[in-house]
Amino acid sequence: MQLNRIFVGVSLGLVALSSAANESEANTNANAMEVITINGASFDDYQVQDASGAMRSNIPLLETAQSVTVIPEIIMAEQLATTLGEVLNNDASLSPGSTQRNREVFSSRGFELSSSTGYLRDGHQHWSHYQQPIETLSRVEVIKGPSSILYGQSAPGGLVNMVTKKPTVAPLFELSG
Repeated sequence: MQLNRIFVGVSLGLVALSSAANESEANTNANAMEVITINGASFDDYQVQDASGAMRSNIPLLETAQSVTVIPEIIMAEQLATTLGEVLNNDASLSPGSTQRNREVFSSRGFELSSSTGYLRDGHQHWSHYQQPIETLSRVEVIKGPSSILYGQSAPGGLVNMVTKKPTVAPLFELSG
């Protein structure tokens, strides 16, 4: 009988000890927090600081006296744009017209852009009698309002300046297979 009491006492002691150990382990796990590391970087590739076609020189947009929308190459790439019309959908002042004789026709603020005076390439007059390829463009600038003072003749609604990509010092190429 004495042995039985000792056995029961030892058993109860072991049960109490194991439950206390489990409780302390649970408290340790509850107090331990998972560490989450967040790394971030700012992204301002959509914001363009200057427009070369607005004043025929590289002047910041804040110092430009005209309303200009600049659509950079990253927007064209992210939208997977394949035509100039898809690029110009980013500007509310332009509306697409018909496709006449294998070219896209646009209206700027209600005035149709003429194929001879409504388009510029790198700030120079560009005869747009064909559909414009956008693969060679680094950005598209939409100059709104009567800009005939700087460009000779143009529609009162504005014009579109297509800025082409410039060559780089380092070779750029991409292979896919």
